[in-house]
Amino acid sequence: MKHFFQKNFSTFLVSFFFILCLFLALFAEVFQSRNSDMDLAALYATPIQWRQFTNLREIKVTNKNGEFTLENMNPTGLLEGPWQLTSPQMLKVKSAVVEKMVSALKQIQIRQLFSLDAINLNSFSLDAPTSTISLRSNAGRTLELKFGLLIPIDNSSYMTFTGATQIYQIDPLSLSLESYDLAQMAESQVLALNIDSIQSFELFKETSTVFRWQKSEDKWKDQAGDEIQAIKIQKYLERWEYVKSSLVLDSENVDQRAVLERLLAAPQYLLRVQTLGGLRTYTLSLLTEAIPGVSLGVNQYYILSTDEKKSFSFVEKAQLNFLDKKIDI
Repeated sequence: MKHFFQKNFSTFLVSFFFILCLFLALFAEVFQSRNSDMDLAALYATPIQWRQFTNLREIKVTNKNGEFTLENMNPTGLLEGPWQLTSPQMLKVKSAVVEKMVSALKQIQIRQLFSLDAINLNSFSLDAPTSTISLRSNAGRTLELKFGLLIPIDNSSYMTFTGATQIYQIDPLSLSLESYDLAQMAESQVLALNIDSIQSFELFKETSTVFRWQKSEDKWKDQAGDEIQAIKIQKYLERWEYVKSSLVLDSENVDQRAVLERLLAAPQYLLRVQTLGGLRTYTLSLLTEAIPGVSLGVNQYYILSTDEKKSFSFVEKAQLNFLDKKIDI
């Protein structure tokens, strides 16, 4: 009898262990499959971690029309900016441009995945993309997205991005990034100033200081340390924001460059704007001699450029008539 119970108990243990192992195997298989399906669904829906790019510092767009660099003048990196185009020309970016770009990127719809190899990169025109957009966040994170040709047969395109391990077949973007040009991006205003982020504002005429204003603990003070009413500062800075360009040169020839560099070698005015994002210096000189191929009246325009002199904006002299006027502070 004792031997009988021992034998049955051993059989029971073996059977129980077998059933337990079978149960665990099925459990693992089911949940592994679900997790894999969930990961794949998430990949198709949101292949890019957009939460890391909610606050942007810079955007670069490259397409058949060139490379465009947009700088966010908002110190916290909020999309509403304002945004300043720094290359190829120095102009204010239209208010809705960046939000449209980011919205289009976030709404990318994935159709199919392909392996990331040289053959597919060439086949889908991603080795020589029709457009590229690079993002840099306020925290310093970077992301580059490359887009291939639009395929009219099935109305789709192809994309890959930094860190991707595959190529994505996607629905076309809601905007034509490959054909974006300066006219679609830029306002005619020269400067995009975020008044709240400005820490100092200085104007020099030749070798003399016209004024030097600095913000300390939300109070503005002049170079003598006297407080200035914030409303007066704002009204003055708004005058700069309204300044528009009549013409911009960004691909000048040798003869034009020679004249421009000569006129700006000793600028008549120097404007320095310190913001939470850094220091930017602008130079202004009166157009006192004709520039080959430019039909603007001599002594009727100022040439405005940054100290890098990547592009040159021509502003009617009348728009800057406040430069030599006494400022009521």
